[in-house]
Amino acid sequence: MAGQTSIDISELHPSISHPNVAGILIGKTDVRSFPDRKNVGTDRYTFGFTLRDSPDFFINVSVWGSEGYVAALSGSISVGDCVIVENPLVSNKDPEKEERFCPTTPSPYRLMTTETHSRVSLCTNTDTVDRLLPLIHLPVKDFRDFYSLGDIVANGQKLDGSVINILAAVKSVRFL
Repeated sequence: MAGQTSIDISELHPSISHPNVAGILIGKTDVRSFPDRKNVGTDRYTFGFTLRDSPDFFINVSVWGSEGYVAALSGSISVGDCVIVENPLVSNKDPEKEERFCPTTPSPYRLMTTETHSRVSLCTNTDTVDRLLPLIHLPVKDFRDFYSLGDIVANGQKLDGSVINILAAVKSVRFL
């Protein structure tokens, strides 16, 4: 990103060309493959991550490319890493599709990167890394936006079909 500045997630818009976004990874999905409709008999590969650049803003990023590219990139970044996303496509979210497999974000947009048009790399600017690292510990949900297990038991029928947040503590984990 030599000489280029990054744009804040809160300032992103589909009309911005060639944006660069710096943030800390706060979530990541596994690599998946799908049959390619355009090239029958081949697969498309993808994984996603959630990027945060401030206490209030974070966004989902999807990565698309060949099996080797996607597997290598997924293996080279982890939750807690600070990265630069160069030249992603900024598009409106489609709640019917993206939100089923990604965390809900405050941004009305999502970012898509491709092997041929975008780049995702570790951030090496120490000032940026120092600014982003504390954000890993901030919750992504409002601390009042949850149901307790007691609420769920008492109101189970009313919640049928609803997507809810649950706050619970794990007392123990045992392997059988």
